[in-house]
Amino acid sequence: MIFVDTNVLYNVLVETEFSRAAKSIILSPSELATSTTVLNELVFISIRKLCKERYEARSYSQLRKIIASRGYDPFRKDIDLIFQLIVERCIQVLPVTSPRPEGRGF
Repeated sequence: MIFVDTNVLYNVLVETEFSRAAKSIILSPSELATSTTVLNELVFISIRKLCKERYEARSYSQLRKIIASRGYDPFRKDIDLIFQLIVERCIQVLPVTSPRPEGRGF
């Protein structure tokens, strides 16, 4: 199983100099896995990039204002594409859990 991090998924969705290598990983016959943290990061950086392109938002505070005023509806199709890739390629999404402190019985 290959763990797919944010940068691989991003480079599949957005054309960059690394897209070819990222696509070869995604299309490999290996089982793939990622985490909920990776998906959260991917959605965030994708929305940040789209806000810059569509609304010329250059700072985090501008991004927050756009989300507060418009919500996520302007990005719904883009977010759906992210999850469509996960489903179509059958990428297993692993939950992120905190390790239990040793010696503690909870």
